[in-house]
Amino acid sequence: MDNVARKDLAGPETMGVWRSQIGVNFAPLAIAALIGLINLATPTADYFWDGITFAFQIEKVAAGEAHVSLLFHQNHLLYNALGYLLYVGAHGVGADIRALGLLQALNMILGAGAAAVFFKCAERITRNSYAALVCSIGLAFCASWWKLATDANAYIPAVFFVLLCFNNLSGSKPRWHVAGLLLASAMLVHELSSLFFVVALVSVAVNRAIAHKARFALLMSGAAWSITAAVYYACAALIHGMFKPFEVIEWAASNPSRSPIVWNPIPGILTTPNALFESVIGHRFALFYSQRDSTAWITGAIAIAAIASCLFIGIRKVDFRGLKALYAFSRGGAANLNKPARRVCAVWLFTYLVFRCFFEPQDPYHRVFFLPALALALATLLADYWQIINAPTQRALVGLRRLGIIAPLALGLFNLAFFILPNTKSNANRLVEAARAARTVWDENTIVYFAGHSEVDTTFQYFNPSTKWRKLSVVRVAELQREAGAASARGATVWLNSRALSLADDEWIREHPFANQITVDAGYAQVHYVQLEPHTTYQ
Repeated sequence: MDNVARKDLAGPETMGVWRSQIGVNFAPLAIAALIGLINLATPTADYFWDGITFAFQIEKVAAGEAHVSLLFHQNHLLYNALGYLLYVGAHGVGADIRALGLLQALNMILGAGAAAVFFKCAERITRNSYAALVCSIGLAFCASWWKLATDANAYIPAVFFVLLCFNNLSGSKPRWHVAGLLLASAMLVHELSSLFFVVALVSVAVNRAIAHKARFALLMSGAAWSITAAVYYACAALIHGMFKPFEVIEWAASNPSRSPIVWNPIPGILTTPNALFESVIGHRFALFYSQRDSTAWITGAIAIAAIASCLFIGIRKVDFRGLKALYAFSRGGAANLNKPARRVCAVWLFTYLVFRCFFEPQDPYHRVFFLPALALALATLLADYWQIINAPTQRALVGLRRLGIIAPLALGLFNLAFFILPNTKSNANRLVEAARAARTVWDENTIVYFAGHSEVDTTFQYFNPSTKWRKLSVVRVAELQREAGAASARGATVWLNSRALSLADDEWIREHPFANQITVDAGYAQVHYVQLEPHTTYQ
C-alpha cells in the first residue's frame, strides 16, 4: 500500500508548493497542536455515563475505599489502570485534579495525536499533503470524534493505538512485532479494537513492501493475540481467581452492561445511513436554542455562510464531465495506486458496520472506530482528483480545490455551533446538572442510604464526594430508624435513594414523612432521592 516509487499524484509543482509551506515533518506536529488546543478549549459537560464511572472507581481505589479489581474491566482492561497511574502520579507531584478531568485531558491529547497519525498515514498513502491535511482536519471535526475527544471514555485512546498500528502496516518498512504490540495495546484499551484485526490482515495483503505476507501476518497475529491473552489471563487469575482457560475466555467476552446481541440485523441496517450521517454531522438544536449563547449563534451564522459558499462553488465550478472522468480514473486498473487503500477502507468500514447491526446499533460512540476509514477513502479520492486537474484537459475542475479548504471549516463551525458548544454548558446533561445542584442540600453531614447502586447514584456520589453512602438491605430497613435517629442527633441529614425507599413498606413510609426530595427526569435515567424528617427518626 505504500507507494515509495510512485510519482507524486499532485504533480511536482503543486506538491512542491504544499511541501514547502507545511513541511513533511512539521505538519503532523502542527495538526496535533491545533486540534489539541481546540479540544482543550471545548471540554464537554455532557459526559457519557461510563466516563464518570471510570473516574469514580479510580478515585475510590486511590483512596483505599475500593478493591483494585475495579481498575480491570474486561471490556476495556487496562484503561482504568492507566487512568489510575496518571491520577496517582498527578497527585504525587501535588496536582489537585480529579480523575474525570484527567481522563478528559488524556482523551484531548490522544485525540489530537490520533489526527496527526492519521495525517501521516493519509499523506504517505496518497502522496498528497493537500488531501491528507483536508481529511485530517475533517476527521477531527467530525461530530462523534470531537465529542469523544473531549470526554473521558476509552474509545479515543483505543483508536489512537489502532491508527499507530495502521501507520506501521501501511509504511515502507512495516514491522510485525511493532504492529502486533500496537494492536494488542489497542485491544487492551478497548476490546472493540479486536475488529481491526481483520483490517490489519488486509493491510498486510495489499502492502507491496511486505515480501513474505503469510509469514508477516502469522507473526503479527501471534504477537497481538498472545500478548492480549497473556494480560487477560494474568488479570483473571490474579484478581478474580480464574485459572481455567475457558473460564477466562467467558469472562473476557462477557458484557456486564447486559446489552443483548440483536440477532435481527434489519433495524441496524436501516439505521446505518443515519449513523454515518450523525457520526460526521451532529446537532442539539433544542439545547442550542435554549441556551441563547451569543458565541454559538455567531459561529452558527458563519457556518451557514461557509456551507452556502460550498454550495455556490459546487454549482458554479463543478464540471460533471470531469466528475465522470474522476469516477473512471478511481475505478482504473494498476495505474491507480490508491485502489489498494480503498479496499482496506471498504473492509474497515464493512467490518464495524456489520458489528453495529448486531450489537448496540443505537450506540453513537462505536462509530469513532470506522471514521478514519471514511476519511482515508475521501483522501484517496481527493488525491485522484488532484492528478486529474493537473492534466491540461481538466482545468475546469480547479474550482473544487476551494471546496477542500472551505468544506472542513464549514463542518467544524457547524458542529461547534450546534453540537460541541452546547455540550460544554452545565445544562448539557440533566443528570450531571442535578448532581451538581444537589450540593446546595448535600454536604459532609449528609448520609445517603442506597440499595442497588446505579449509574445515577454513581453520578451523584462522584459530584458530591463529601457525602457518606451506606448500603441498605431488607434486613436493615428495620434498623434504619435507629441509625437515622442517631445520625440526626449528630446533626446529619438522612436520605434514601429510590431503590432503598422501595425496600420499605407503605406503613413505614406513611410513618416517616419526607423533609425534602430530589426528583429529575433525565430522559434515560430517573432521579429520586428523599430526605427523612429529622424528628421522625427518634420515634
